[in-house]
Amino acid sequence: MTEPRAGHARLVGKLLALSGLFMLGVAFAAWLRWLPYAEGTMNTLAKVFAATGVIDLVLGFFLMSRNN
Repeated sequence: MTEPRAGHARLVGKLLALSGLFMLGVAFAAWLRWLPYAEGTMNTLAKVFAATGVIDLVLGFFLMSRNN
């Protein structure tokens, strides 16, 4: 039988991966200038959303693939 922690880590990993995909989508929308913000703000938001999305994806894949 698996440990309950393994199931929780996998669930958190899936949620982080989903969050990462969402953040990358928002970054893409910011780069296309679809968000209602000023030009300088848009560039900064796109970079922040992209970095957060990548970090979420990396952490999510790590938690999903880790063996407990």
